[in-house]
Amino acid sequence: MKKKQSKKRKKGNDNLKLVYLFIAIVIALTGILFFIAGPEDHSERPLVATQRPGKVLEATLPQTAESQADEPTIISSLPKLAVIIDDIGFNKRFTDLLDIQVPLTLAIIPFTPYSREAATKGHTAGLEVMLHLPMEPKGYPASNPGQGALLTTMSENDILNQTIADLNDVPNIKGVNNHMGSSFTEYSKGMKIVLKEIKKRNLFFVDSKTSIHSTGYSLAKAMNIRTAERHVFLDNVQTEEAITQQLLEAVKVAKDKGEAVAIGHPYPSTVIVLRKLAPHLKEEGVELVLASALVK
Repeated sequence: MKKKQSKKRKKGNDNLKLVYLFIAIVIALTGILFFIAGPEDHSERPLVATQRPGKVLEATLPQTAESQADEPTIISSLPKLAVIIDDIGFNKRFTDLLDIQVPLTLAIIPFTPYSREAATKGHTAGLEVMLHLPMEPKGYPASNPGQGALLTTMSENDILNQTIADLNDVPNIKGVNNHMGSSFTEYSKGMKIVLKEIKKRNLFFVDSKTSIHSTGYSLAKAMNIRTAERHVFLDNVQTEEAITQQLLEAVKVAKDKGEAVAIGHPYPSTVIVLRKLAPHLKEEGVELVLASALVK
């Protein structure tokens, strides 16, 4: 009887040892596998929880025109030429400029019959809109800049109020240049009042340089206003041949200086030349840009 009990205890101990051995083998194998694989590294794992739903899918979709508008503009290394067309607003010839479909800047005179229509349609067509601010020329009043003009005889308060009224009359403006103004642009006290209001509205100023003694450009630079100055007038002589030569002169200036500003008017001959040549200026080695691209 004792022998049978002893055999049973021995057999039970042997079974228990086998269980312990099995557990030990499992633990050993687990440790070996963990050592081989190594601990999981989370340092390079993207934080999925912080990603907005649908963002990955959105990135793979074709870009719409609206999304492409947010992309940074690639600036070419070609010399730049801006063409500003002055005296817009008296008639509807501005529509001929819209049809050319190249970057042009429209300088619109306030209080003219088509000023607001030109500003709205020009802006919608992707052209740039400026205020063509009337200023006193030499020879005034025989040479009259029209309604809204700034005069050297005005008080400081009247200059400011008239400037504000002119700026408010033309919608969608990005900048200002002077209409006539060979006398007023030499009047630094008055120009400072005008330029202060331009700066307040975060607009740029292009000096049309109707006088070699104009203070506009230098004052704007001193006041940290984005500014540029005219290099070439396109159509003092209103023939296609003369305007073509002036446009080629503007191209030459742009190549020599790296950039140039040309000013013309909505004369039929000017429109014809621009329609023929403006779309092909890259072939001449320059890039046509809006005026805002050249102000510094």
